[in-house]
Amino acid sequence: MTDACPSEKKRRIARASAGFVLWAAGLAGLAAAVSLIPERTGGNPPVIDGTITAEEWQGARRESFSDGSELVLLRLGDELYLGIRAKTQDMIAANVFIESADGIAIHHASAALGTAAYERDGDVWRLVRNFTWRCRGAGDGEETRAERDAFLREEGWIASTSWMGNPHELEYRIRTGPAALRLAVVFLRASVPNAKTPWPAVLDDDCIKPTPKGLPPALSFAPEKWATIAPGNVTRPSEIALSR
Repeated sequence: MTDACPSEKKRRIARASAGFVLWAAGLAGLAAAVSLIPERTGGNPPVIDGTITAEEWQGARRESFSDGSELVLLRLGDELYLGIRAKTQDMIAANVFIESADGIAIHHASAALGTAAYERDGDVWRLVRNFTWRCRGAGDGEETRAERDAFLREEGWIASTSWMGNPHELEYRIRTGPAALRLAVVFLRASVPNAKTPWPAVLDDDCIKPTPKGLPPALSFAPEKWATIAPGNVTRPSEIALSR
């Protein structure tokens, strides 16, 4: 689909995707309840190739999706690395939802990569940017590397695609910046495309809504039920409740 957003709105969405200032004052009071996300200060970062190895992800925090599939999280400076490993060997696709002061950005990885965005309008969120699919190449050729480098530079994130590495694994690298943010992750299996598996496991908003005809013009999100990630920390909704 064609992205018809005016240039100013595109700049605002780019800032949302990069994870700029997010309700920092409100989140600061949760610090006592958070759990540590390991922050690596040396060594090599995970290679975003769709293959999750113990060496690359050594020391990462490990979380579980609602079905017991695995999510690994690791920080390196102002970048957040995510790894998704499904329990079954089916090919998967994923959406990473990030809330910032400008709205909600959706980082989608399947056979291609794309960014979409919603902005709050009263009690709902309105679509302001639809996906434009890029990075379909799966090889390691010069053209593919150049396209992926450009995507990271322009969008502030990169991920493996379904054709890279293991079909049941995806890896993300997201430039979040220093601010706290709210995050939700869902993945789906190619064999059951309308069933989305969430993290946090209690997620029940429209992040898990089937969208077989593409993103709708409005969705209902509840970021207060997402995980809260601050530099060095992650808080799940149950921990947030305990901190109040």
